[in-house]
Amino acid sequence: MGLLLALMAFKVAKLYSITPVLKDGLDDNGNDSSDGKVCLQTAQNFAEQQLMDMRVHLEDDFIESLKETISFYLIGAVEVIGKHNNCSAKSCRVMVIKVLSSNLNLTSLNVSKYYAGAINAKQVNSKDSVVQVGSNAAKAWLGQDPIPENFTLRSQLLTCV
Repeated sequence: MGLLLALMAFKVAKLYSITPVLKDGLDDNGNDSSDGKVCLQTAQNFAEQQLMDMRVHLEDDFIESLKETISFYLIGAVEVIGKHNNCSAKSCRVMVIKVLSSNLNLTSLNVSKYYAGAINAKQVNSKDSVVQVGSNAAKAWLGQDPIPENFTLRSQLLTCV
């Protein structure tokens, strides 16, 4: 297990540090990836909206203690936003890294740990996982529908207490 986590951390750190996708506007082939920037901006907007709503209603200390749950929710949402915008799997992973590190101030090791946990949560309990709820929230948001209350990040955190 420790070796798997170390390998995952290495791969995420490598992705985060050297990937040109979304970093300088170029994809792997050196072509303009303005779609990648739009996709990242969409994911950032979703995350900021959910986090702002949550911060209005919840204490900062409470939020700090639930970063794993918040990460799982945002991972599900970012993956749906990436798929909706036809981003590659690699671009989706980069978006997850950027959204989590910029909004939750996570290290690459924590991002790796939470990403692995989110994948496991999807496989073990796909219907009720926080990852799936984040996915459903993003689907509604992308369809320009209001996010149902039981799919908001705030409601998911309140069920954790």
